Amino acid sequence: MADYHRVYEAAFGFKKTQLWKKLYDSQLFALRFADGGIGYCCVMGKAGRFTALAVYPGSEGLESYRRMSAADLDADEFDKHEIMLSQNCLMCSFESKDDLHPEDLKNVKAYCAKNDISPRGANAYPNLIIHKPEMYPWPVKEEADIIRLSEALDAGVEVARRMQDTSAKRLGFTEGLPYDRDIPLLEKQGDSYGWSALPLPEPQAEEDYPAPRAIDELALGRVKRSKKKSGVWGCDVLLHTEPVSNDQEAVRLGKMPEQAPYYPRLMIIVDCDTGNVINMSLSKGTGDYADQFAPLVLDTAKKEGRPQTILVKRMRALSLFAPLAEAMGTDIVFVEDIPALDEAEADYANAFGQGAEDDAEVSDFELDQLAQFFEDKEAIKSVPDIILEEMLSMSAFGVLRDEWKTALLKERERRKSRR
Repeated sequence: MADYHRVYEAAFGFKKTQLWKKLYDSQLFALRFADGGIGYCCVMGKAGRFTALAVYPGSEGLESYRRMSAADLDADEFDKHEIMLSQNCLMCSFESKDDLHPEDLKNVKAYCAKNDISPRGANAYPNLIIHKPEMYPWPVKEEADIIRLSEALDAGVEVARRMQDTSAKRLGFTEGLPYDRDIPLLEKQGDSYGWSALPLPEPQAEEDYPAPRAIDELALGRVKRSKKKSGVWGCDVLLHTEPVSNDQEAVRLGKMPEQAPYYPRLMIIVDCDTGNVINMSLSKGTGDYADQFAPLVLDTAKKEGRPQTILVKRMRALSLFAPLAEAMGTDIVFVEDIPALDEAEADYANAFGQGAEDDAEVSDFELDQLAQFFEDKEAIKSVPDIILEEMLSMSAFGVLRDEWKTALLKERERRKSRR
């Protein structure tokens, strides 16, 4: 079992410094971990709403911070959702005890009891969370992560100590976008720290989105030989707004799974002539989904007819569909708006709210939307099978009322009896 003593000691020590009152979240500092790696540290809380220290490991972690910093405020909800879930960091935030996982609250209380600490006031409890791309934010459990987070909190205490009689500017803190500037680098040297300037590294190359590595020639041949033709498809690849757990037994019982759930990719294909969703599929696991979706695209073309044109509006979808369109002899066009697809995605978003990154605090508006959905007895019958299952999985996160879950289970049984 992991030893949390050190990290809680560091967390309560950091909290006393109130460093967030002296630094902006753009004033990064770096830390060389004891294992030799570099962590980029961000202190949050200047605005008074959310108090935390996050440490982004290495260049990949820094790139995730850069994506957050460069987020387009006008982006649609799906792109914002994906950016939020691209974070790669360890975080210690200070929150109400009601916001902590029960096991973590038990650990904090045990530490406090042993050390005669009585957390008081709002946001008095350290919450240790690991953010990994396309994963549900999860309690820190690995010993290596606990050690790194402890070191980052200790370094934060050192920064606060130095700032008692020295300005942030004199210590080397700079502001602005996280490019082309130096930030302080702290390195533990015995009982003290060495300080130096670290140039922020160059940005990594633009992300290459997955494309099918191979196309099933037999399936492609069946599509080409088929006399069925269809018109225009609107196609997209999104990050699903609900997490999926590999621990189906825990989900079935409505319990918290042992491992962090993941966010699968969602492929949507809409017939733009009719507005019908002709394929809605989820990937299994994270990472390379293209090889999972490629056969489903060909299968849809076989059933519905080869499309004359495929429309996409995201580069991720273009990367998946372009090789398939070329193989089928179908035109593919990148456009900003696809009305039939936009409507299908809006319906999907309404069914799942604003995304599960804030499932712990579902708004009254979102609950009202769900209530309206379940009041319509015919609405459940129109939900694709895969989405029906995902709505059931929401029960593991306490989102669905018992009567809603019952209605979904009855619909699943109805469909099974008709097959």
